[in-house]
Amino acid sequence: MIRVAVLGLLLCACGRIGFTTRGQDGGVDDPGDARAGDARAIDATVEPIHFIQTHASLTANFPVLSTTFDADITAGSTIIVGVDFDHSAAEPDVSVTDNAGRVYQALIGPAATGSNSQYLFSAYAAGAGAGPTTITATLTQSSNQFFELKAFEYGGIAMAAPVDVTSASSGLGAAGTEVDAAPIVTTGTNEVILALEVCDCNADGGPGMTVRSTFNTDVFEELLVPDPGSYVMKAVLQSAGHWRFVMAAFRGQ
Repeated sequence: MIRVAVLGLLLCACGRIGFTTRGQDGGVDDPGDARAGDARAIDATVEPIHFIQTHASLTANFPVLSTTFDADITAGSTIIVGVDFDHSAAEPDVSVTDNAGRVYQALIGPAATGSNSQYLFSAYAAGAGAGPTTITATLTQSSNQFFELKAFEYGGIAMAAPVDVTSASSGLGAAGTEVDAAPIVTTGTNEVILALEVCDCNADGGPGMTVRSTFNTDVFEELLVPDPGSYVMKAVLQSAGHWRFVMAAFRGQ
């Protein structure tokens, strides 16, 4: 796939979807049991993991790239950022920042095939509050043919120790091939696996995956996993090429 100059993990692309869902249960089986009442009150505040919005940008031959969400970030949400690029010299360092001063942590990367690399970053919106958000990725050298920045806002991800496990895999596939990333093994309940698949080809989301972005023919997808276990993220190649997956499982609230 040849990329031309035109991703806001890392997890800091992609239709726009926004919704918030909260469970609510006001009943108490035994009015005299204070513990039962307290437990239900806590449960009523738990926010299920859900996708809110995404935005992405693409450039080439530059070391800095920014993208801005269309809507204000919600306080308490999590920002996942994917960064992928090509380079001609040694692997450059990558950093992610935003206009609100959030701290973005590199979760996994680089996942590389040849001169192409990708990363996932994540950060939390709670400390900086709600508001307009522009995310910037910076390389220590300019990219060559492409530099992508893909940003995703999620609600319902845990604020304390949110990341359960990460994984990366790569390979070479023929057109029409369903490619499976290396299994990612979760340890908790109520988690979401987020995966960014990038290839020097075209790809679609795999069976059972919820696709949140196909920006520039790459795939960002999610899989809600209620129980601990081994799970595989998938994509379908529309043309032959090298593919790379970077994945992270996040705990729910």
